[in-house]
Amino acid sequence: MMRLCQYPDQSRIRHFTLEAIQIPIVYNQYGDYDPNGLLYVLEQDSQRIQKEALLKFQQTPPQPYKEVQPLVLRVNLGDIVKVKFRNRLNRRLSIHIQGLAYDVENSDGTSTGFNKDSTTSGEIEYTWYADTEGVFLFHDMADSRSSEEATNIHGLFGAMIVEPPGARWFHPETGEEMESGLMADIYQPGKPAFREYTVFFHDELEILDKNGNTPVDHRTGLPSSTTAISYRSEPMRNRMPMSHDPADSGEDISMSSWVYGDPAPPILRAYVGDPAKIRLIHGGIKETHVFHLHNHQWRREAETE
Repeated sequence: MMRLCQYPDQSRIRHFTLEAIQIPIVYNQYGDYDPNGLLYVLEQDSQRIQKEALLKFQQTPPQPYKEVQPLVLRVNLGDIVKVKFRNRLNRRLSIHIQGLAYDVENSDGTSTGFNKDSTTSGEIEYTWYADTEGVFLFHDMADSRSSEEATNIHGLFGAMIVEPPGARWFHPETGEEMESGLMADIYQPGKPAFREYTVFFHDELEILDKNGNTPVDHRTGLPSSTTAISYRSEPMRNRMPMSHDPADSGEDISMSSWVYGDPAPPILRAYVGDPAKIRLIHGGIKETHVFHLHNHQWRREAETE
């Protein structure tokens, strides 16, 4: 891994203006939703996302809106990142990033000890230094509790990816340059382009079904918890066998897109032979999870040839 001091031109400044919004987040086509969803968005996208998400929520059953997803920002190694955060909600909020350098006096996103309070009920600017390549979680630290009254469980987190110097990122479907997004095609000088997939795990959500009730596991009659991937979830309670025939109860049926359609969590798409990187972020604060890609062998490791 190249260190910052080995690269020229280390003074580029990138500016982002972010907001926190509160809307119902719908997690799948069956209408499971969090009535108190929270997410970071780019200011220029805020009104559109709120309007379209509410229109989708008013359908029967409520439906997800594609742009309701964890915010992923990209910068280049060596960038200075200026994040103006505008909080219009009726609670103090912040943005705390893990793993990048910043001044704890003004950019920590916490109210801790004798340090200055860098949470806000209005507007604040944070300065981060992209001195290491990789993926870095950011989240609210004005309320660090893990309860349903706090913010993390409702989705108030995102990530910043520090790409190689000179790299550019494009929408994988339109080919246009992009400012944010879970998936991107990364083009870097002197090296092959690659597909980049950002995957967030988060857990023990406050979820209601399409009727506004706590979801129930039909096999046990007990409340059913929900774990999500990037604001989407496909719990098995929604993929019950369609008949009493034992042949309809196997995994080849319950996990089949032919029977139930594609699952709600984002699908990682590529052509054969495409280089790919999966950026895994644990956004939840209650449990740890394991990532495993079934039915595939990685025959080559990046940067080892």
